[in-house]
Amino acid sequence: MNEMNESKSDDVELLSNGNNRLDCRCKVTGCNSLIFRTDTAPLHRQEQKLPLGDHVDTISTFWRLDDVFKFENVTFTKETETENGKIKYLACCDCEYGPIGYQDVKNQICYVAIDRVKYSQPKNNDDHDS
Repeated sequence: MNEMNESKSDDVELLSNGNNRLDCRCKVTGCNSLIFRTDTAPLHRQEQKLPLGDHVDTISTFWRLDDVFKFENVTFTKETETENGKIKYLACCDCEYGPIGYQDVKNQICYVAIDRVKYSQPKNNDDHDS
């Protein structure tokens, strides 16, 4: 497969067998915490507003994790009421960058925004460093 497309509009480069083909990590320089491993989550499309700093983005492409135990490192906020129901925001547990996604409180499914994480080739027994 070719290198990832820099435009991020070509999601196919991120997929293998329907799931993420690369490890998903915190994108903060110097953190690099492993959020979840290769082949853990399928791509999911739905619109959700996520704050970041002093603005709010409408995100439409996420990784879907049906089980919180598929995460390597993530933290959850308290419940927040939104126009789409109650959610908990997800953030990096090491540097608290986020939200990188959210959890639907009703069904416990988590969604990680594909643009709020970075990607790396999987490494054996590697939890934090690049």
